[in-house]
Amino acid sequence: MKVALPFNEKEELKPLDAASYIGVYDTETGSLTKEINVGYMVSKEMAMHQILTMGVDAVAVKEGFLCPGSYWMSRGKLRYVAVSSRTAKEAINELSKAKPLQELDEEFYAEDY
Repeated sequence: MKVALPFNEKEELKPLDAASYIGVYDTETGSLTKEINVGYMVSKEMAMHQILTMGVDAVAVKEGFLCPGSYWMSRGKLRYVAVSSRTAKEAINELSKAKPLQELDEEFYAEDY
């Protein structure tokens, strides 16, 4: 399974629009590649569009990582892996125990008003 991980230059997991990189971890090979996030400081939807074109099976998420638009544009196309980790390295270790979800609870994509 290939999992997208949004993170910054310190490899700390970040919401889609605050992540300078989108990493792709392949659970079969153990490799991690990364691309510059075109949605960085722009929008979560733009970052999700990039993720959808990367050929991943799932995206790692925490509360607030998505917005309604990015969630609904990816729903049914990706699975979601809820993680509690702070860094990409910790999240990779967590992936072996995590169960990919087809849908998320609202707190993962709700926005403050």
